[in-house]
Amino acid sequence: MVNSAEVAEISARVGRPPVSVFYRALMQLGLVVLDGTKDAAHMRDDVDALSFVLDSRDVAVVDGLLR
Repeated sequence: MVNSAEVAEISARVGRPPVSVFYRALMQLGLVVLDGTKDAAHMRDDVDALSFVLDSRDVAVVDGLLR
């Protein structure tokens, strides 16, 4: 799902990594995101999800991928 064309399009439009877009949408849907990584770059992308908000249409696109 993180690598879907839909997430890639949102990512390109908002200028954020796909994983940040995906995690941000999950958080806006009220879901808890747990990630375990030791890679510093991946950690930065994960934390980046806290620094922006997606519009409701983008969140709905990710929600649709989950169903």
